[in-house]
Amino acid sequence: MVSNIRLYNNTFSKITGGVAVNGQQTLFNNLYTKELGCAIYAKNFSPKLNKANLTITIDNAASNSVPHILNCTKGVVTSNVNVNIANTLVRNTGAGFMNTLIETKKFQIHHNVLDNVICGMEFVGNNAYGCAVYKNS
Repeated sequence: MVSNIRLYNNTFSKITGGVAVNGQQTLFNNLYTKELGCAIYAKNFSPKLNKANLTITIDNAASNSVPHILNCTKGVVTSNVNVNIANTLVRNTGAGFMNTLIETKKFQIHHNVLDNVICGMEFVGNNAYGCAVYKNS
């Protein structure tokens, strides 16, 4: 089964999750285990983890100068998901684009701006199937 989710020209702001997830140490302790404080959270719960085929695509108008993710604890967090992120401005957010269980997954992350974040991007796992991460700042 193939599942595709597309988010186009959305804005998320002030999603913090409260004291349970704020602050640098608690941010990283709860990064993948709690969706609290996360603008976009996608986790594939399929019992067939390696064969599951969930794709999330986040795209925005390239000329937009308004932040798409602003003042959130976490921007985009994925687990066992194919990820496409383009033309997204993340500002004043603890974690930018965080991805775990990347085995056999594909990533296209390009033309994004991560401004004033604690951690920009993270890829946890081995042997991502196909990754293209370029022209981000």
